[in-house]
Amino acid sequence: MGAVVSVLRGRWLVVVTVTAAIAALMQEQLPLRLGTAAAWLVLAVLGPVLSVLDMALFRLPDAIVLPASPVVLALLAASGSVHGSTSPLSRSLATGLASGLVMAGLALLSHGGLGWGDVKVCAGLLGPVLGIVGWWALAATGLLAFSSATVAVLFLRRDRKLARIPLGPFLFGAALLVILVNPPS
Repeated sequence: MGAVVSVLRGRWLVVVTVTAAIAALMQEQLPLRLGTAAAWLVLAVLGPVLSVLDMALFRLPDAIVLPASPVVLALLAASGSVHGSTSPLSRSLATGLASGLVMAGLALLSHGGLGWGDVKVCAGLLGPVLGIVGWWALAATGLLAFSSATVAVLFLRRDRKLARIPLGPFLFGAALLVILVNPPS
């Protein structure tokens, strides 16, 4: 946990600036209300923090991801109960489970190329939040994240700057873009 604090202490200005920029974009397209609170928590608050940590440490710390997952599900459940529908919550649980299973399969097949932190982020944070938009949002996010990460790897390897890159920032960025382009109603 000391490394996490050290990284965040040294990059707090980046985190705050990115959070403010994301909040400004989201407020325009996805005003903060109970129905969108989970998306705001994941994309505007946790996304910048976890992305900075993943870029610096090549990991998404359980100390942040695991406690945040039930909070996201509670926000989604509260939203569904206020709107009198359990359908979005059911879909969010299903998209979280599906994204977690797909990412776990990819993690096993990649032999360390894809981390378990990415699996947990998809299963507990991004998958459920994307579920409020629909199944297509989950597929679009995966396609966008992996294709942009592939382009980055090809570009950076060509210049021999990096041997590997963290996937977390691409996952959060793709999810943000998908939700901003077609916000949940």
